[in-house]
Amino acid sequence: MKDVFGQKRLAFWKNWNKQDKALYLFSLILLGVSIILFMASYHLGLDLLIDWKVLNETKGINTTLDEFQRNLNNYTLEVQTYFVNQYFEAGNLRINTLGAKIYLLFIAFSASLIIAAISSMRKILWFSLSMSLVVAWLAFMKFDTLGILGYTNNAFLIVSLVLYIGVSFLFHAYKTEISILYRFLVFLGITLGLGTVALTTSTLSHPYIHLTNYGNIVNSIASLIFIVMVGYDLVNGFFTLSLQGQGNSLKALISFGVLSLLYLSNLLLVFLNQIGYISWDLNFFNPFYLFLGATFLGIWAHRRRSTMIQETIPFHSEGALLYIGLAINAIATFTYAFATTNNPMISVFNDAVSYSFLCLGGVFVIYVVLNFFAPLQKGLDVYEYIYEPKIVGHFFVRVAGIGLVFTLLAKHSYEPVKQWMGAYYNYVADIYTVNNETNLAKYNYKLSNQYSPLNHKANYTLASIAMKEDNLQEAQEYLNRLALGKTISESGFINLSNIYEKNGKVFKSIFTLQRGVKQYPESGIINHALAYAFQKHYKNQIDSVYYYYNRASKYLDDPNIAQSNLITLYGEHQIPVSLDSLKKMQKVETDLMTNNFLALSSIQGQENRFDLSKQTWKNDSIATGEVSCILYNYAFSRLGKGDSTLKNTLTRFVAHPESAYSENLKFALACLHYYDHEVDKSKKLLDDVLVSCTNELYPYYSNFLGTLLYKKYLSELAVDYFEKSTQAQRFFVINSAPSHYAFASAENSEIQDLSFTFQLLSIMDTTSKSVVAQLKPIFENPSLDSVAKWTDKQKFQYLIYHPNTKYDSINTNKILNSFEDAQAKAQTCTVLLDQLLDKNEKELAENVWAQIPQIELYPRILKEVNYQYLRLLALQYKFNELSDRLENIKLSEERKLNYYYLKGIAFEALGDTTNAKIAFEANLKIQPLLDLSYVKYAQYLEEVEAYNFLVKASYRLPNSAHLHKSLALYAVNMNMDAHAQFSYDRLETLLSKKEFEKFSAIYERSKAEAEKRFNEEWE
Repeated sequence: MKDVFGQKRLAFWKNWNKQDKALYLFSLILLGVSIILFMASYHLGLDLLIDWKVLNETKGINTTLDEFQRNLNNYTLEVQTYFVNQYFEAGNLRINTLGAKIYLLFIAFSASLIIAAISSMRKILWFSLSMSLVVAWLAFMKFDTLGILGYTNNAFLIVSLVLYIGVSFLFHAYKTEISILYRFLVFLGITLGLGTVALTTSTLSHPYIHLTNYGNIVNSIASLIFIVMVGYDLVNGFFTLSLQGQGNSLKALISFGVLSLLYLSNLLLVFLNQIGYISWDLNFFNPFYLFLGATFLGIWAHRRRSTMIQETIPFHSEGALLYIGLAINAIATFTYAFATTNNPMISVFNDAVSYSFLCLGGVFVIYVVLNFFAPLQKGLDVYEYIYEPKIVGHFFVRVAGIGLVFTLLAKHSYEPVKQWMGAYYNYVADIYTVNNETNLAKYNYKLSNQYSPLNHKANYTLASIAMKEDNLQEAQEYLNRLALGKTISESGFINLSNIYEKNGKVFKSIFTLQRGVKQYPESGIINHALAYAFQKHYKNQIDSVYYYYNRASKYLDDPNIAQSNLITLYGEHQIPVSLDSLKKMQKVETDLMTNNFLALSSIQGQENRFDLSKQTWKNDSIATGEVSCILYNYAFSRLGKGDSTLKNTLTRFVAHPESAYSENLKFALACLHYYDHEVDKSKKLLDDVLVSCTNELYPYYSNFLGTLLYKKYLSELAVDYFEKSTQAQRFFVINSAPSHYAFASAENSEIQDLSFTFQLLSIMDTTSKSVVAQLKPIFENPSLDSVAKWTDKQKFQYLIYHPNTKYDSINTNKILNSFEDAQAKAQTCTVLLDQLLDKNEKELAENVWAQIPQIELYPRILKEVNYQYLRLLALQYKFNELSDRLENIKLSEERKLNYYYLKGIAFEALGDTTNAKIAFEANLKIQPLLDLSYVKYAQYLEEVEAYNFLVKASYRLPNSAHLHKSLALYAVNMNMDAHAQFSYDRLETLLSKKEFEKFSAIYERSKAEAEKRFNEEWE
């Protein structure tokens, strides 16, 4: 029995001479490589050219850092805990420069092989017709626009034509004895030589793109010729198989008919689906796979067909190599179409295979039936005569088949021809794109769109250009065209969704992604984008977010991208989850996942096991975005721990201007310093942040710093920051700032000093207006009888905020005696004591002290009572008792910071100046923002040294009345009248009218004494 292809041996080239066999085998290997590259580009497709960017977006979630109470008002310090979400953004459609270079090499080889075979043709007519294609190939490359050797004329084209035509004619007419191997090597040398000159001397940046894309016109035509050449080889294979299985009988013909019917009916369905006659979701034959199968079978079929053209070109080995050359060219051209995602060209080849295989295959069936029905019925051997028919000639297959192809083209309105034009302009546009000639590229992509309105390459690229030019409407139109035509890619869905979102059309954005998931159900990127959109815009759709993130993690190359966003979801909605179980799910530990775990542990109050010392980036000088977020979140879990390693790391990163989120790092470092009782460092860092931060964040940071200072009882400093935050409310609202400003301002102000505050608050938000409504009655001088009927909180506010009542013991006692809650009364007394002791009002303070209820007080109130008791002892000159009680009395953490100040007062009163100076110096270190510490310490310095010391302190605390009082008196005493006047004038803005008048008397008396002393010394 014969083998499948009618050969005694499949390797028919085995007996060729070594040179021919070596060239043929090398060509087959190259053909195999081209098929592998085709399969890779076919399956990778758009993934080769789309740059997917994974972008980070920080998601801040408010977390309570600290809470405290002052003056019956609750104060909350909130910070943002930062999660980092990741999302995808599709980039532009890149020009495949590497693919062009590889394609150019394959074309160089196949062209050299084809031209070498053409030069072996025995008839001048076929030689001339074949060489005309070579001439066209060279002409269409437009060498004149390459600027080769600086020339922009046709000189290079003429040289190329002379070399190819001259040498091939020489081989054809005169040197016919030259072997095919040497011919091939000569033409390969010419091709590589000309190519090297063109590529190395061209003035264009990417001349190889120019050569491949313009030359593709003729390459695609040659590919179409080859498709027709192998158009019936699969049907021919069916006939051969039938003869092998059934022998030379009628059964073989029936078997052949059944196989052919199944094959051709599927091709017909493909054709009907392509022209839109049907729209069935069927698994049709893949035309490209059919083509590869036909190409493979054609290697042997072409050998048997070559008997018909033996007089034109012998099969051994010129005809065989011509076939391989055409096959390599066709497959390389297919590959380049997929590698550049030129879908109109892909459509052209798809249609060409479908039409050709359907028409030529069908005609071949008729050819077999007409010629071999009778012989097979008689049991005659027809295999050897398949290409030697008696009734209908083989030429009928080609002519009738091609005729039917053109009939189908007409039926399809010559749509493949339009697609071919669209593909051509895509290639031309790519040339301009790679040479950065955007306007010409746009023009040619639009031309491509005219011929192929739904082609992805042109519409997607035009949309990308429009997005780059911030023309979102135009970009939307191009992508919508693809979506409506159902030719949109994953990247197209993502970009279209992003455009809708930027235009505020959230529903359309999500609907677009839902369509994308339906079309690409296994797209990890689209599933992730849909989950991210729900998470961002529909916070109640927790189930949908969870579902799509889990689907995305199945299909994404890096599932951590979806899993890290899920951690943010748990944090946003306070969903209880075990961190340990989450960590087991992550395949690779990343900085981003580490940050989100830290953030989640912070929000849920779980233990975090982050070890800074084990991080590879710990000693870097620049912090990346992920590292900054990690350190920021970690810092707020280490407050009050005295973590010097963390503070040093943050300080190093903050010092480098290129560190990401340096403002946030400064803020975190400031908080670390604050809770390590380094308030001065904290304030300095936050002041730096206020200088550099945006208008949007300025009110927040001002209010935050004011609240920190207020907690430390640094009210005068705090008021300044509350005021800054409140004034900035004209732009951005921080609801708590106005009320903070109002209450802090009201503590030690007179009615006229608060008029501007009330005026400002009255135009603020609802919260601010309610504060005004709450405080305003206090300053309208209500009768004491009416105040006695107020709530305890209102009485408290009246006593501490009204500028006159606190200085009248009878009125004060009357209101205190009307309190219903003893704890509230005790707390009110502590605040009144604080205010009166600040102004050295000894008798009034003793009166309030006597009003403190003799009950078991709440620990917080008791600690404040203890502190005011110590201050009262100092004012009563009971310094021994003060010194003794300091060692064992319970104080709050904030009040403990004034331990050394009170100790210094006791030492000073007892005459121990050495220890007094040491105590005041120690207090400066732990309370560098307490102005009285500077005043007291200056008393132990020489006069000039003390003055300079206080000047430096005033730079740090420019609004301190205590410092300016001391500076004014020092300057007067040193006869520095200008300096004294500066501080005196400054005090007029810092003190109430009554306090300023009181100081003026002291100042004038000191000034007079200094002048008298000066005059006496002068005399």
